[in-house]
Amino acid sequence: MRLFLIRHGEIKWKKIGFLSHTDLELTKKGILQAKKLALRLKNEKIDTIYSSPLKRCYQTAKILSKNLNCKIILVPALREVNFGIFEGLSLKEAEEKYPDLFFKRKKDKWNFKIPKGESYKEAAERVLKFLKKISKSKKNKNIVLITHVTIIKILLKLFSNLSMEEIDKIHFLPTSVTILEKKGKKFQFSKINDYSHLKP
Repeated sequence: MRLFLIRHGEIKWKKIGFLSHTDLELTKKGILQAKKLALRLKNEKIDTIYSSPLKRCYQTAKILSKNLNCKIILVPALREVNFGIFEGLSLKEAEEKYPDLFFKRKKDKWNFKIPKGESYKEAAERVLKFLKKISKSKKNKNIVLITHVTIIKILLKLFSNLSMEEIDKIHFLPTSVTILEKKGKKFQFSKINDYSHLKP
C-alpha cells in the first residue's frame, strides 16, 4: 500500500502562522497547481482519494478525481490540527497576544493543547485511527490523502526518525507529494515533499 500525502493547493491566506478550520477556497494558482498534480499522478493507478472536508482540500480532490477517474471520500480525521484561540494569527501575532501560551507550546508542541484547540498528540490519534482502518483494505493499493501541512508533519514524526525541529524546517509547498508506504506491518517514507510537478 502506498499513501500519497498531498498538501492542498494555494489559498489566499499568506501569513506564516495558524490556520486550521477557517474554510478558504483555492486561488487560481492553487487550481493550476492541482491540475499539474493530476498530471504528476496520472500513471500511479490511484484507487481512492480521501480528503479533508475543508474547501481547500475538497477542491484539490475534485480536480484530481476528475482527471484520475476515481472517487472521493471525505474524512473528518484529515482536517487540520485545531489551533483554537491562535486561529488566524501569524506566529508574531500569537506570540505578542498570548506570550505565555506561545512559549509553552514552543517548548512542547507535541503535547501542548492550545485553549479551545487540540494538541499534535490528539490529532495524531485521530489520524492513526483512520490509517488503521484503511490499511485493512485489500482493494486500495495506491491511495491519495488530501490534507494539511501539520497533519503531514505529524505523520512524519510518527513514521520517521526526524525530530519535530527537523520537520518544522521543511517547507511543504502547496500540492507537494510525500509518499508513505506500508511494507509488511510497518509504514516508511519513500519520498518527502516532492514538488517537481510545479517546476517550469
